[in-house]
Amino acid sequence: TIDVQAKTNHMFKHLLILSSLVGFHSRPFAQTVVKSITVDSYKSMEYYEHFKRLMINSSDSNVDFVDGFTFEWGFRYELKIRETKLEEDLSDGTRCTYELLEVINKTPAPESSTFKLLLEGNRYYHQITPKELEEAKTIDEAEDNIFLYFDEVQIIVPPECMNAFQKIASGQSSKQGEFVHAGPNRIRLIKFL
Repeated sequence: TIDVQAKTNHMFKHLLILSSLVGFHSRPFAQTVVKSITVDSYKSMEYYEHFKRLMINSSDSNVDFVDGFTFEWGFRYELKIRETKLEEDLSDGTRCTYELLEVINKTPAPESSTFKLLLEGNRYYHQITPKELEEAKTIDEAEDNIFLYFDEVQIIVPPECMNAFQKIASGQSSKQGEFVHAGPNRIRLIKFL
């Protein structure tokens, strides 16, 4: 009986190891693809889980953020990236991660090209307390008629748009504007739409 029990224990250990290996291999693995994408010369407003943020635009992909990529307003990019499909979607709906492998091309946007951008003065959806006011602001004055938006792009505001822009900066309203590039990381407001 001792010999039978030892063989049974030995067989049980092998079954346990085998079942754990089968279970391991039956789990879905992350799928990885290397591909090239284009990135527009401007960003767009995205309404994220609890706040608003600026995200890159790609006309040929759903990419909105690439790890390791430093974006500069006013330039169009062709990027080689690694797309990894996650085993499970994240709570915010994210299904893939993107990693920069190479900047294939970086060219200045044509001076005549215009784009639309939503201007929001408040980063959060909820009502803010006076204590949160400084953190919630998306627009800070840099110089006369020049404002920093989301700490990354300067907006030159023409005098005829200043009253409406000040209401946006104070969080009283939001508006979509038409813009043109005015140098690296600098855009000029043409008009409100």
